[in-house]
Amino acid sequence: MVFFVFLFSNVNAQSKVYAMTLVSSDHVTAAGLGHDGLLATKADLVAKSNTLVFAGHDASIELEFATQLAANTPTYVKITAEDNLLGSLLGGSLGTLLSNVLGAVLTGNQEFVVEARLNSGTPMLSGSSTTASQFGTDKLRIVQNSAGEYFIRIMPDQAYNRIKITNKVGNALLGLGATRTLSVYDAYYVTGTTHCGEPAYTSFSAAGIISLASTGVTNAQNVLTTSTTDFSVLSMGLLALGSSIEQTVYYEGLSDAEDRFAIKIKTTHALLTAGIASNVSVIASNGGTAVQTKTLSELIALNLLTITGGQITTLYMTPGLPVDRITLRLNTAVSILQSLDFYGATKTPGLPLVNAAAPVCSGSAASLTATSVTSGAQFKWYDSPAATNLLATTISGQAFATPALNASATYYVQKIAGGCASLLESATAMVVGKPSSGTIEGMQTVCLTRLPTLLTSSSVESGVDISYRWESSTDQANWIQVASSNTVSYQPPMLTQATFFRRITIRTANGIACESVPTCAVKVSTRNCVVMSNPMVRQRIKNGA
Repeated sequence: MVFFVFLFSNVNAQSKVYAMTLVSSDHVTAAGLGHDGLLATKADLVAKSNTLVFAGHDASIELEFATQLAANTPTYVKITAEDNLLGSLLGGSLGTLLSNVLGAVLTGNQEFVVEARLNSGTPMLSGSSTTASQFGTDKLRIVQNSAGEYFIRIMPDQAYNRIKITNKVGNALLGLGATRTLSVYDAYYVTGTTHCGEPAYTSFSAAGIISLASTGVTNAQNVLTTSTTDFSVLSMGLLALGSSIEQTVYYEGLSDAEDRFAIKIKTTHALLTAGIASNVSVIASNGGTAVQTKTLSELIALNLLTITGGQITTLYMTPGLPVDRITLRLNTAVSILQSLDFYGATKTPGLPLVNAAAPVCSGSAASLTATSVTSGAQFKWYDSPAATNLLATTISGQAFATPALNASATYYVQKIAGGCASLLESATAMVVGKPSSGTIEGMQTVCLTRLPTLLTSSSVESGVDISYRWESSTDQANWIQVASSNTVSYQPPMLTQATFFRRITIRTANGIACESVPTCAVKVSTRNCVVMSNPMVRQRIKNGA
């Protein structure tokens, strides 16, 4: 059972590595501010169209990282542009349709090109704003952060170390001497990882949509906050079957294989009424490769939840492999108004894997363990879901010993990885109660040649899980088990000396046998009984001789 406390701690083990070398710049104002490691300062790339008298010009800046970046390492470049250009490109393959909604023109006014290369070689990845689909791939996107700022996200599939951005004035402005400014606020990539927190960027896209009455995804950046009042809206509108719209959130760095994602959504009544939960998908991906895909129906079942229209529902997903993004996709199933509110996808460390504890007898301590493949993970143990009383801190596989227990008890363990805390997982220590010993009777003195009478019970515990063991001793210090004595009563054999007997009651449950304390011992004394047949001897004995 999972308990919802201490979702995460905002400890970030990541750092940004900036491109600090200016390879070249052309028609750039304050070029040094485009590679100073500060995202609040900028270099302005000012492009100008020609006139009848003066030739126009493009503006460009090329930045280099100190070391070569491995293939599929994402680089982010914060930029601003004019003409609502970036708002259109945020929609990826939807960009051309969005430009009509937003009043932007992708071709003819402001245009820009981004390139990635290794040293001075041929660009291995490039994209032009004039073709929106080029910013709709896994390798090149315009993304947005929680503040609504825009970034180029570029991820070449080859090693690279340089990013070049060129700002242009389109053909529609030729001969007018018009200028267009694109600002660059540094380029960087992210090292390290963190096991908790909100995604850093978002974008959206669509397929099969041929017209739009709105932006498709409203307030996209709202999914990047922890607020339960901020959300984006994925809206399909009245569209033909087969269309889809999706929003993707990106994390800086890969997750751990055990990390979990809490996806928060709210559905409309129309969506539920139509019964199309199977047409809503959540996709966890590493780069462009889907690692896990679950429908809304599957996640509801996995989380043992019901979902009600108009209420926020949190669904948990553990991809099982490292991922760097989560996508929420809404497919059209029927021609009705469909929309979905998306509140975000919070990353947390995966739940501790609690190993089943061996049952113990009452009065004994239990041993509980939790494990993780996450390097350096620790586990904090508590005695209640409030997690206010820390009992112990262990590492993976290290046992936590409970106090001596007289009844089964539930403890709660939390995984700590990279300064981030998981939800609490319960761990039950199963206790088998010791039976009462009862009492036995049969103290007697017998002749050496006589069989003692049966040792019986005056009180006893019984049941299908109860058995017995009888023991004997001549000194009450050294006891030995009596063979074949598993019944509530016991018939002693003929004895050659005084012997003590006791009984132990055993309860066997959950694979463990728990013994009572022994009963008080019963002594069977012996004497040498001699029969005298001579009358004279009998008379002398009678007279006390």
